Amino acid sequence: MSRPPGDLSQADLRSRKWTRWDTFAAAAVTLAGGLLRLARIRAPGDLVFDEFYAQDACWYLYHSPSLCHTRGEITAVHPPLGKWLMATGIKVFGFSPGGWRIASVVAGTLTIAAVYLLGRRLLGSTMAATVASGLMVFDFLHFVMSRTAMLDVFVTMFLVLAFLFAVLDRDRILAPSGTERAPPVRGCRWRYAAGLAVGAAAACKWSAWPFLALLLGLTLAWETQRRRSLPTGHARRAIQEEWSSLLLAFVVIPLLVYAASFAGTLDGTLAAWPWQEGSWVHAFITRQAEMLKFHLPLTGQHPYASPAWSWPLVKRPVLFFFRDVEGGGFQVTLAIGNPLVWWPSIVAIGYLAVQWLKSRRFTGPEVVIVSGFVFAYVPWLLLGERKQEFLYYLLPGILFMCLALAHAVFQFFRGRRRAIALGALAVSVVGSFAYFYPVLTAVPLSRPAWEARLLFRDCSRDPVHPQTAGPPPSGWCWA
Repeated sequence: MSRPPGDLSQADLRSRKWTRWDTFAAAAVTLAGGLLRLARIRAPGDLVFDEFYAQDACWYLYHSPSLCHTRGEITAVHPPLGKWLMATGIKVFGFSPGGWRIASVVAGTLTIAAVYLLGRRLLGSTMAATVASGLMVFDFLHFVMSRTAMLDVFVTMFLVLAFLFAVLDRDRILAPSGTERAPPVRGCRWRYAAGLAVGAAAACKWSAWPFLALLLGLTLAWETQRRRSLPTGHARRAIQEEWSSLLLAFVVIPLLVYAASFAGTLDGTLAAWPWQEGSWVHAFITRQAEMLKFHLPLTGQHPYASPAWSWPLVKRPVLFFFRDVEGGGFQVTLAIGNPLVWWPSIVAIGYLAVQWLKSRRFTGPEVVIVSGFVFAYVPWLLLGERKQEFLYYLLPGILFMCLALAHAVFQFFRGRRRAIALGALAVSVVGSFAYFYPVLTAVPLSRPAWEARLLFRDCSRDPVHPQTAGPPPSGWCWA
């Protein structure tokens, strides 16, 4: 008897079964990524670029102007969860570079492990999952953000977990009857976990909210797909049968997680009407209005800002740290993408988008990879006139770029050609990482060595020393 059109086949399920080689591969890439990110974590020894989030984390803990070098919360325009996570490192290791960055190291390392798990579940291949997570290990931007006390690395960690949980829920939805479908009472646990994770991402930074709509849409599409064997009303029946779990997973749980993240940062009591002064709910709503007021007209000039269309092209990186050293050299931390990975990954996403359109399926990995990247990137394109946008806003999109490149290589190449493609990719990725490592970790460099790493220098000024004020250059400028 044929299976329903929306179901996964037994072969699909077998390809997703975990093996000892998966354990070894996942442990190897995670360990490598963690050790790389932990090395030289105290360098630079000062706060860099937007690491004032660390001062807020310190303030949450101690409310000490002398220790935290602030008399109040500096970044009240962003939700507090990411800063609370930084506070755990400060609590253990003190208000020091290692203390305020260790949470980012942990988040970046966990992201690598989660990318492996997501890749393994999506692509059904130990080698493809290893390639995808390995690309994350050596991605320049993810590496730098995993060693910096900023919010975006926490957003990315929670989002990859949200997609992992959603895909696990997909496999439950589409599994043949009697295989993986759980009883209704506990059958949606992965769906609820996905909602919790995306709520946590939004509790770090508002840029995660669009993914809530995407995960809701994907889940509804998969539920509809399962009902394709019915003569009529696929989507309507899916909504009728699943609305309560969808509402709980993608509305109630995320909002509760988001609101709970403000505990300990707002004054007020819950035992008061929301409209009364002194009410915690009133303070919460007032804070959201203030945050919205800040973000909507975000204009002004910044020398390292860049338009969203230019991010995948790596037109304008962000200089996090720059210092002259004795002997005429420099210490530099540059938040940058690797063109040898980013440019082919965009081609790969286009290739997978075509494959998705041809197949017209919502059950394949292409739908998750392509739609995930679109939701990570296109909203920034739609904002248009915002002036202060930076390359590192693309960080959540990198996990889909890595998955796309890995999947495209395994789809497009076979046999010996695949081995050659994987070998060339490995050499280029690891080799370029080694070459740029000094400018990712503030290793002292001579002036010629620093200049040699500036691939694009159309800066309309001295490209070697940083621009500290005014608008960004119009050309392709890496300094």
